Amino acid sequence: MTNNLTVREVGKSTYDTDSRIFLTEGRSQKLSPVKHQLFICLLDNKNKLVAKEKLLAEAYGDEQKDVNNLYVQMRQLKDIICYDENLEIENKYARGYKLIESRVKK
Repeated sequence: MTNNLTVREVGKSTYDTDSRIFLTEGRSQKLSPVKHQLFICLLDNKNKLVAKEKLLAEAYGDEQKDVNNLYVQMRQLKDIICYDENLEIENKYARGYKLIESRVKK
């Protein structure tokens, strides 16, 4: 049984932070630990720009930070959430990323 405190709703989707399962439109995808950290950071700052340096620090901690890997991880994360028409990850060139949640369409 899932603890309701670990399930976060965003757009038309749910994200279980314990199991790292993103569920939208009947599709479920388990996020890697890095994608999980990136998504949580974006989710905690929903509709706000998050600097790429902050995302790198959240996802990789003290490990060597490779910005190219960040781009790949973000592209893959965009592909996972794309089935929810109310969610979008927007890239602000050379600045960072923003998770945009639009009004829920019925």
